[in-house]
Amino acid sequence: MARFDSFLKMVVDQKASDLHFHSGRVPIIRYNSDLVSLPFRVISDSEARRFIFELLSKEQLEDLERTQNIDFVYTLDDGSRFRANVFYQRSGLSAVFRIVPAKLPTLDELMMPPSVRKLTNTGNGLVLVTGPRDAARRPPWPPW
Repeated sequence: MARFDSFLKMVVDQKASDLHFHSGRVPIIRYNSDLVSLPFRVISDSEARRFIFELLSKEQLEDLERTQNIDFVYTLDDGSRFRANVFYQRSGLSAVFRIVPAKLPTLDELMMPPSVRKLTNTGNGLVLVTGPRDAARRPPWPPW
């Protein structure tokens, strides 16, 4: 078991969604959309490297050094899965791990309107769901 797994187990136990692990900062979890600092010391760049490099294969390490960024899936012994992004930034090595739910919610659990359910029955074509990134910068609608 990698030492880093204890941080990820905390994410699972706390029912958080993300772990932010950055050189020069304390580890942070995202819980109910809020970023919460963990009771841990500031992580140095050398510590971040030791923690994170323990998770990577030789090929992944080579890719990271070449591209300065790598995405992968990491699985704990209990089956909990995480989408991971490891990257370099000014302060050093950083990583973000997002938990991948074991069970996807249904449309009913997401309280989606019937129009969304109708889209799922489309036999062919491409359905795009888009919107403005920032509602304050949204153009007036309708445009005419």
